[in-house]
Amino acid sequence: MSLLFSMWTVLVAIVFLGIVVWVFMGNKKEFDKAAQIPFEETDEPLIDADSRGKNHG
Repeated sequence: MSLLFSMWTVLVAIVFLGIVVWVFMGNKKEFDKAAQIPFEETDEPLIDADSRGKNHG
């Protein structure tokens, strides 16, 4: 039974590492683009002035 658990642990570790490599190798451009979102400037306010007081009964 111990051998079965060891084989399962190794299999899960290999699958996990495979998924991590697949995600980071295939989506580098998209991750770089998403990383720049906080630095983009917009003219739109984050909170609408009219809706600010509506949630307070």
